Amino acid sequence: MDTTSDSETAPSQEEYTVKSHEGKIGIFYKEDTLIRIIDVYVKTLPKADQTLLEKGLLVTNEAELRSIIEDYT
Repeated sequence: MDTTSDSETAPSQEEYTVKSHEGKIGIFYKEDTLIRIIDVYVKTLPKADQTLLEKGLLVTNEAELRSIIEDYT
């Protein structure tokens, strides 16, 4: 009988949230620890991007995070 839980056998994943923060784009570790602010005003982005950033984008790895940052800068 295997007694290991799924959380012990699953590979570790980073988790970031990219969302609007004080009018700019904030990068958060998990959902609540601000780690970076991108100097781009959300209001200057297309409406679809503004809506996404108001809701928050969940990012599960650093490569995806870098890609999103590049898209907005």
